[in-house]
Amino acid sequence: MERIFRTGGTTSDPKVSFYSRDELHRITRQLGDTLIHAGLQPGDRVANLYYNGELYMGFLIQLLAWLDTNVPYFQLPISGVVDIEATVWPLREFKVTVAMGMTTTLIWIAEYVISLYSGEGLFSDQTALLAKAFPNVVVRPLMYGSVDGGLIAIPTHDADLESRAGAPVYVPNSPNVVAEILREGGKPITNEEERGILHVTDLSRRLMPIIRYPTGDVAEWVDFSRKQFVLRGRDLIGFKIGPASYDFRHLREIVVKTLGSDNIQGFQTVARRKNGKDELVFWIAGFGTNRAEGYENLDKALKTHTTQYASGLAAGYINPLAVGWIDVKDLYHNPRTGKLRETVDQRF
Repeated sequence: MERIFRTGGTTSDPKVSFYSRDELHRITRQLGDTLIHAGLQPGDRVANLYYNGELYMGFLIQLLAWLDTNVPYFQLPISGVVDIEATVWPLREFKVTVAMGMTTTLIWIAEYVISLYSGEGLFSDQTALLAKAFPNVVVRPLMYGSVDGGLIAIPTHDADLESRAGAPVYVPNSPNVVAEILREGGKPITNEEERGILHVTDLSRRLMPIIRYPTGDVAEWVDFSRKQFVLRGRDLIGFKIGPASYDFRHLREIVVKTLGSDNIQGFQTVARRKNGKDELVFWIAGFGTNRAEGYENLDKALKTHTTQYASGLAAGYINPLAVGWIDVKDLYHNPRTGKLRETVDQRF
């Protein structure tokens, strides 16, 4: 028996991943262990706020993990797609002690509770908002994983180590997963503090083999001998703005079709934080015609051709698209190779 799950993304052609029954069961058992590692206590009342439906994986595997966890706890299958009143009511009624979900969902709840307005990574401004809404809150990453990669790594929850690294520190989900950080060209990185793209090999997957699979995340070793690493944003192809993943190639296609290739000398996407929320920025060189009209056309095209930009905007998760009209020389280039960087993540 097979299970099919949809990966994240914003285009109308989502990718899917395939798991056998045994492979999925293995992940839910491991996930049950990560819950305990993250601090789950007997008798905890846990709100499952992950997204469900449309072949998404998160909500379902948390339900299945409940069956495979040795610690007895209560799970409230609320999901992350109901309205705010229906979300907050069971949190209060059942005095929830643990909330599991996307950062955006937790911030959304915090905003409602304290009547504030804010803005996925978990940034310092978001941590402050959560602390204000929930004074005794302890914020911890549950795991590092994806639909394609499965359960990739487990957080150390070592406060001293995380303080020195400035971010959560992870170790691969061994012996099932082998993690490598690779330079451009595919050469492995073994020294600390050099960034590269994290690739994973899952030694247990057979139905859909995962071999040196690029996760799309930039990482660096904190301690290579212990295989401890931190994440430093997204790579050159994709990144997250709020809860949605964006593919550079898809964004470039939108820009070229909207403005015309003859009008563009250079294009770059930037992810940044502004007023407590993520913001997608297009830096465009060479476009000298009506820029106000160009912006309106780009914003309209982005809403039409991505599935989550408009909804994220309407929900207040992200800022509106920003466009910078600049000279080619002002675009970011790789200082080592001189190559134009397709995306720049200014949030880390």
